[in-house]
Amino acid sequence: MVFKPGIIAVRSRPSSPLLTPIVFQKWYEDVHIPDVLGTGHVKSATRYHVTDAEDRDEGSMPFLAIYNLPDMGWLHEEGCQFWKIPLHSEILPGDNTSIFDVAEFATSFYEIVDTAQLGMATDGRGVASRMLLSSFNLTQEEQGGDPSSIHKVALARLGIKDKGALGSVRSTLFKVDQTRPHHPAMQTPVGTPGEKQYLCMVRNMVLFVDYVSRTNYNLSWNIQGS
Repeated sequence: MVFKPGIIAVRSRPSSPLLTPIVFQKWYEDVHIPDVLGTGHVKSATRYHVTDAEDRDEGSMPFLAIYNLPDMGWLHEEGCQFWKIPLHSEILPGDNTSIFDVAEFATSFYEIVDTAQLGMATDGRGVASRMLLSSFNLTQEEQGGDPSSIHKVALARLGIKDKGALGSVRSTLFKVDQTRPHHPAMQTPVGTPGEKQYLCMVRNMVLFVDYVSRTNYNLSWNIQGS
């Protein structure tokens, strides 16, 4: 059996004045993420928040949750518990309120296609306190390259050239999961507006330099599944 590791990336924000940021955080960390990890197929969950002022304008989604899956194929299995995670909680404002009534989410599914260690390697036991995401499409000239070559293109676009000056940097290249995981009761989606084919995730535990065409996130919370 061939496993396809990947991530679920969920950007979010409260959409109702009834849901305060503190309650939203409490719902996420005390209710929702334990439910997600309780499915038994999600390896870890990490929450980040946007650090750049320009990325926090009205209507933006400043919060990001990353769920690591050993196999994205699990999302297509019959009876997959991910699609049965409760949406209601006593923590939420109002009577029998669904989280979708008071918050907005944008969910993307990605498979891992390449990884790279830039600079001095670490023992890998820590969680990056800062992370940079960059989504992109390939130009016509860049089409047909192998994953390693595409990864180098992504890093070059971010201005990462001097590997020795970066400290310990881990970079992962993801590609949109074309199998389009979705709730069994819904039609198979064809994609989301503005969706980009690739996502480059750069995590740095020591030093963070200035990049271009990026969104910076700081670590909010992390927990490992059993």
